[in-house]
Amino acid sequence: MKKVNVTIKDIAKELNVSASTVSRALKDYSGLKKETIKKVKALAKRMNYRPNLTAINLLKKRNNIIAVIVPEINGHFYSNVVTGIQDVVDSTDYNIIICLSNESYRKEVAIIENLSRARISGILVAPSSTTKKFNHFKRFQKNGSPLVIFDRDCIGLDANKVLVDDYSGAFQAV
Repeated sequence: MKKVNVTIKDIAKELNVSASTVSRALKDYSGLKKETIKKVKALAKRMNYRPNLTAINLLKKRNNIIAVIVPEINGHFYSNVVTGIQDVVDSTDYNIIICLSNESYRKEVAIIENLSRARISGILVAPSSTTKKFNHFKRFQKNGSPLVIFDRDCIGLDANKVLVDDYSGAFQAV
């Protein structure tokens, strides 16, 4: 069975209207007749129309994906961090993807480069234990994309950071 992705053009052809009319109707454009909006939406539902997020993201020049890069996921700490991020993101129109650096600087650099090409909306990263240079983070930031460092500091990197002062915490506990 061949899967068919219904487009705005398919709906327009079926209703004998323009693709721009369909687009406006799906967005409840006030300049259209309510009857036209109702017909377009009904047919879109019957045809199981789903907006092409790739095309929308190309127009907006961004997507609604935030990457979370962690050194590993099987430990208690990073799995809780990812769960917490997902809990916050659930109330937005963003989604997260999780990338594992496996404590490798080279893998981390490759991940950042790939995410940059994908025009990801932002990155939250716990740098690998082998990360000593930060040029890959700086290149990502040059595009105006948000970068948040957590867990391990990148001293000298100008970025938003979420860090815990273990020494001070232990001192206060004692």
